[in-house]
Amino acid sequence: MKPDPIPARLPRYRYPISATLSIAAGILAGQRRSLARDSQRLAPGISSLRITGDPSSLLADGGRELGARGLLITFNHFARPGFRVWWAAIAMASVLGSDSHWVMSTAWTYHDWLRSQLLTPLSTWLFHRIAHVYGFTSMPPMPPRAWEVNARAEAVRQVLHWARAEARPLIVLAPEGMDSPPRGLMMPPPGVGRFIEKLAQLGLAILPVGAYEEDGVLCLDFGKPYVLEAFTSADRHARDREVARTVMQHIAECLPPQMRSFADLSA
Repeated sequence: MKPDPIPARLPRYRYPISATLSIAAGILAGQRRSLARDSQRLAPGISSLRITGDPSSLLADGGRELGARGLLITFNHFARPGFRVWWAAIAMASVLGSDSHWVMSTAWTYHDWLRSQLLTPLSTWLFHRIAHVYGFTSMPPMPPRAWEVNARAEAVRQVLHWARAEARPLIVLAPEGMDSPPRGLMMPPPGVGRFIEKLAQLGLAILPVGAYEEDGVLCLDFGKPYVLEAFTSADRHARDREVARTVMQHIAECLPPQMRSFADLSA
């Protein structure tokens, strides 16, 4: 009989009590807060964190060498049982050092009736509160629900308006919009590529980040900023897919080889 495989060592995550209570009270009260400061207070709850790349230098440059006026940070929606993507977001926000504009979901959605009736309304209220407190833009969740088409379009317009108004915009987005498959990546849903292309046309360079766990450590691998090339396809759906695949391929290069496989759920 073969011995059971030794389980991979995983990082531990805990919520620092004092910081968590203070932040929760502020969110419930609807007080405006700094994501950078709050994340720096929560990040010590990550047992071990490794940063590859120099985010402070990348942000200071802001893509200037590429002729960009700002940055769009894209990262994989990494998750596993017992780990939710917000720990990667907390870790990232804690090292960025300045507040950024995040695009987040408006709610958790489920296929089963019980959770869709209980958790979806609760998460809708909570996520709306979080977006208000930190100045995020909320976008209807993935997979898209037919009655939220107008809300998604309005969220896109809000982000584009914010990017135009800011002198040095810094936007953070997980293009997949939902948890990736185990040990892999997922192609973003339709429309995300066009959204990113519009941000690139406003002068934003794209900074890929890979989030993963390895040897008991939560890892954030910051890649090199790049300027999205001009795609010549006249078909907007084809161009949407081309942009989305390009963005995900850059994120994949920031991940270990065994995490670079793609699942295309929209094909």
